[in-house]
Amino acid sequence: MLAAMKVGMFRASPGLRMAGFGMAVCATVFVGACDDEPTVSAAPTTEEAEPAVPAPEPGPPPIFALPQLSGNGARGRIGTIEVPAGRTLEVQADGCQQATVVVLRGTLSGLTSGQLRRALSPTSYTATEDSVVLVTLARIADTPFPSEGTTTPCGHEAPSPDEILDAPTAVEALPFAGGKLRVKILLEEASGALHGSLAHLDADADLSVPEHVHETSAEILFIEAGNGTMVMGEERFPIQAGQVYEVPPGVRHGYEAGTEALQAWQVYAPPGPEQRFRPTPPARFRRPMQGSPR
Repeated sequence: MLAAMKVGMFRASPGLRMAGFGMAVCATVFVGACDDEPTVSAAPTTEEAEPAVPAPEPGPPPIFALPQLSGNGARGRIGTIEVPAGRTLEVQADGCQQATVVVLRGTLSGLTSGQLRRALSPTSYTATEDSVVLVTLARIADTPFPSEGTTTPCGHEAPSPDEILDAPTAVEALPFAGGKLRVKILLEEASGALHGSLAHLDADADLSVPEHVHETSAEILFIEAGNGTMVMGEERFPIQAGQVYEVPPGVRHGYEAGTEALQAWQVYAPPGPEQRFRPTPPARFRRPMQGSPR
């Protein structure tokens, strides 16, 4: 009888068996597809997603002045730098390092062709056209130039603001050595030079400079054109365009004429000896240096 009841119970619920089978299939094939409540799908939107705005193309990297300059002495670096239109020139300066920028050709933001800026703080210049600038860096004696990619802390505060000075073409050329040498003093202590002066030299081919000494100033020369022989202490070596020479303080030096006229940029660090080129230099510079041409 118990067996009959079991069979009867099994036969009496075929719908349940089919429902159970269907629920099993639904659960296996697609969970939720057999729910009693209808599934509501999201209505399609008529608005399209806005296209992503592309990131602006990065501009050309700035040109850093120091790696572009020549010189291996302790007090100065100098050279010309080409700045294409749209590029930016970064010039580092602070209380320990004076920067001088002269626009030789073209135009940069804040400076036009021929103008000069003496800076004691970092400055940036963007070229509005293809340009060429002369840059000089002059440091005080107790702070060496930083190596590339590094900085040297400076404990000296810049005492005066940056200045834009007269164009080099507006500076009077001073005759020297019987008129064989013409000197344009572009930057000196009286016009704001702190760590270095700047002058342009234009000499006849037969000019020679007797050996002499600057006791407290280094002399940095950047040869633009010409040739000759540089004498520095016990050394003698030919000079040529594009080269830079630094004469440390207290070292005897001179120049022997070559076969071509000489043009050069000259820096004294610190300023002072450039005053010997003036007909009536300030009192503290009136005594000619030993061996210098009068």
